[in-house]
Amino acid sequence: MDTLKKHIWTHLFLLVLIAISGMILVSSLSGINYILRFVIFLAIWYLALIGISAIKKHKTRATAALTILYSLSLLNTLLLINLVGAHPVAFIISTFATITALILAIIFKEEKEHTFSPEELPEIQMDSSVIESAAQAEKQDRKARAEQKVKIEAEANLEEQTPKTKVIKTFSPSRFIASKKGSTFHSPKCDWAQKISERNTVWFNTESAAKKQSYKKCKACL
Repeated sequence: MDTLKKHIWTHLFLLVLIAISGMILVSSLSGINYILRFVIFLAIWYLALIGISAIKKHKTRATAALTILYSLSLLNTLLLINLVGAHPVAFIISTFATITALILAIIFKEEKEHTFSPEELPEIQMDSSVIESAAQAEKQDRKARAEQKVKIEAEANLEEQTPKTKVIKTFSPSRFIASKKGSTFHSPKCDWAQKISERNTVWFNTESAAKKQSYKKCKACL
């Protein structure tokens, strides 16, 4: 168990002693005096319990609050000194436990975390071969990244410089084309052939087939 946990459990143990002995002392009172003392003790114990639970997260503030609460608890106990005769053991236990808890809170508040000076820090020595290997690996990694960057830039420049050619797809079910309303047959690539509408298109596999249908050769493409 670490020091902080021990400190918290000690506070809880002392707070239980203070609460039990305080209840015994207050039980001797009656009327408004009993209610007033009981409420004061209850408030102090409740706030002290909150302060103890907050030590882990807020050590300085929690211990400062506990110092004040234990001081108030001690003062409240000493005001009941007239009840020593009725409950001497309870009065002694309450006083002793409160003083102990107060001293513990003050001491813990003054404690500071130890910080190491540069001279106290252990010197870490690394093998020169390990350092050299790490440096070499980093150098190769930088070189590879640089080469990759140059390659990407070169490909981008080449793509920009390469002229884009327009690909025209043509569909020619036969070697020659003619119009139902015309008298000339053409090559499918002929400018005149491009003007023939789809519904008037006639296809021929041979020139003789076209001539049998009374079509003549186009002088521009054939």
